[in-house]
Amino acid sequence: MAASHRSSDDVEAKIDATNAEIAAIEALEDEIDNAETIGETRLSGLFHEARTTSKGHWKKVSAFCNIEDGEIVVETLDKLSDGRWSPETRNRYDVVISVGIRPFMESSEFRRAAKDDLSQAKMGRVNTVGNLETTLKRMEMDR
Repeated sequence: MAASHRSSDDVEAKIDATNAEIAAIEALEDEIDNAETIGETRLSGLFHEARTTSKGHWKKVSAFCNIEDGEIVVETLDKLSDGRWSPETRNRYDVVISVGIRPFMESSEFRRAAKDDLSQAKMGRVNTVGNLETTLKRMEMDR
């Protein structure tokens, strides 16, 4: 087998790691759904920034997160005045959750916005798992 090809063990390990990331995202989704207040969640800082920042210059605030030991950890919060985060910025983190700045934002609006970004992050990983499973099946058929 050529060095550029992955082994089936490598593909299976990537599937397992990606499924663990999906589970971490789902756990945060559940946390958001089940918390009485957003203040009880790991996204409390993001919620606070989104609803207390003056809308003059800033348009959105983002939580840049990594997945560590099966949990999503908010590494930093940052505000954006216009446009989108550069790929270089986004790609340093496992998950980026962005919400528009809206003074006195209701928690239901925040939950919806945060869960939309989490859903997108999860679906990207679900697609990755599907592609990897297809690759694994092809590898097995080629044996």
